[in-house]
Amino acid sequence: MEKKYSLMQNMRYVLDGVWKYNRVILLLIPLNTLVTAVSPFIGILFPRQILDELLTAKRPERLCMLLAAFLLASSAAAYLAQCLRGVYMVQPVKVTKPYLNRLYQKCMDISFQCTEDADFLNNVQTARKGAGWGNYEGISGMLHKWFEMPGAVIALGGYIAIVSHLSLWILLYLTGCVGIHYALSLAGKRREHRVREELAGNQRRSNYLYDIMYDFSYGKEIRLYDLSDWLGNRFSLYRDKIRGIKEKQKNFEMWSTWVDIFLSFLREGIVYGYLAYLVFQDRMTIADFTMYAAAIGGFRWAFEQAAGHLADFHGLSMQIDDYRTFMDWPDAMEQAQNPVPIPPGPYEFRFRDVSFRYPGSEEYALRHVNIRFHVGERLAVVGPNGSGKTTLIKLLCRLYDPDEGEILLNGINIKKYDYKEYMGIFSVVFQDFKLFSFCLGQNVAAGVDYDREKAGSCLEKAGFAVSTDKLPSGLDTYLYKDYEGDGVEISGGEAQKIALARALYKDAPFIILD
Repeated sequence: MEKKYSLMQNMRYVLDGVWKYNRVILLLIPLNTLVTAVSPFIGILFPRQILDELLTAKRPERLCMLLAAFLLASSAAAYLAQCLRGVYMVQPVKVTKPYLNRLYQKCMDISFQCTEDADFLNNVQTARKGAGWGNYEGISGMLHKWFEMPGAVIALGGYIAIVSHLSLWILLYLTGCVGIHYALSLAGKRREHRVREELAGNQRRSNYLYDIMYDFSYGKEIRLYDLSDWLGNRFSLYRDKIRGIKEKQKNFEMWSTWVDIFLSFLREGIVYGYLAYLVFQDRMTIADFTMYAAAIGGFRWAFEQAAGHLADFHGLSMQIDDYRTFMDWPDAMEQAQNPVPIPPGPYEFRFRDVSFRYPGSEEYALRHVNIRFHVGERLAVVGPNGSGKTTLIKLLCRLYDPDEGEILLNGINIKKYDYKEYMGIFSVVFQDFKLFSFCLGQNVAAGVDYDREKAGSCLEKAGFAVSTDKLPSGLDTYLYKDYEGDGVEISGGEAQKIALARALYKDAPFIILD
């Protein structure tokens, strides 16, 4: 995906989310900014006053007053900073949750053919980061940076004011050194973003293999066909690829760190040497030396913090850009602008010269297919494995659209009907059907609330016996143990019967058994 949104556009996007979902953040940020900006100067100005008093007037009362004020101010600032941070840490979640929900909804609602597109699957990984899946990723990361950066910037202004009284040349030199630090940080963020899709693809494959190795439902095949070494080696292959990508990034970061250490060595030597020179020349008191030394150290910290945050903003903006671009991902399925109502029946379907090949494939799965059938008929489509029987069903249900030809329902191209309404006329049991680790009744009804009598009747028609020996809670018994620890394991044949009962429960005009 190409970058579509600028840093300012993404910051405005996040701000809109804050205003809509959690305005408390807008109160906490300025409070933390005030505390963060003031705290460093407590440790600079008070020690100077205390040291000056010790070296000159030596008044016990004033010295005690300064020490008490210093301890009280520093303790209060530290306590307030910790409290504000504790309160703020949970706030970004309230903003990111709706964005993550929209991402999951997009994944569930987008046309099925997108879910078999490798580019789409890779971009799901990067988009999840942009939505703020991790505390310091994407939207969540930007909210944390908003909390941390303003105080550092204001503190930096105070340090600049102090250091500029010492020497403008020292100020420019320090600025140049930290500017190099910022440039290296930004380059690292850009390098990290450039490899994101390659990294996401390898992580997706690695996660799949990891899930298989720890999913006991694959246990029989792994043991009977001695797959452990093969799966382990493939998992190691993708983990090595991930490690290789990350090592390159870490090597660049290590090189940047060494450059920063070298610059820091030069910076500290020159600056502190200059301060010592002024003291030896009697052009600076010991108290001022202490203040300026602390201010220069604070200037470096504040500048690096501000520059680092700015580089992070660019990196986080790239992640948010991934999320927003993914959410703009066009649905490959053509949607009717003025949909025709689904007729009440009877139904007649017709494939007219239909050809189809899967995305990325050069070979046609179906070629020039012509077929006509009606509701009420029993039709068997027979052919060898790989001949296109399942593909025919996917096209009929509009999980895919044909590349050539058209499919008609009662003489009208199925693209002219409302997509969801059209899919509602089918009940399908695919070869690779899926059951959920929810209770039996909910699996049959494909919903939380359901007609218990109807669910039981559909199970009976499908040949599934709801016995209390196998299912202690009847329709309320959970399947498998992923969701509830007391769930029951069912056989493959029993699972097929439940899937068939689900198709019957929907009571659609067309039932298709793959």
